[in-house]
Amino acid sequence: MTVRATTGLHARPATQVVQEAKRFQSTIRLKHGEKEAAAGSIVGLMSLGLKQGAAVTITADGPDEAEAAQALATLIAGLE
Repeated sequence: MTVRATTGLHARPATQVVQEAKRFQSTIRLKHGEKEAAAGSIVGLMSLGLKQGAAVTITADGPDEAEAAQALATLIAGLE
């Protein structure tokens, strides 16, 4: 997916992603280029340097993986 938010994924939206990720049992990761981070880690997400237009891959592994990946994709797509 592509980050559409004009400010990218800075501290406030990254916090929203972390909070959403923690709702799920699955391990959720975001990947941008060669960098990868746990969706439940604000420091990890910030280290990805996601700016507007950045391509991100969301992966989830666990009992609610499909729901978790979809929820994060929806959240990130809706950030402005």
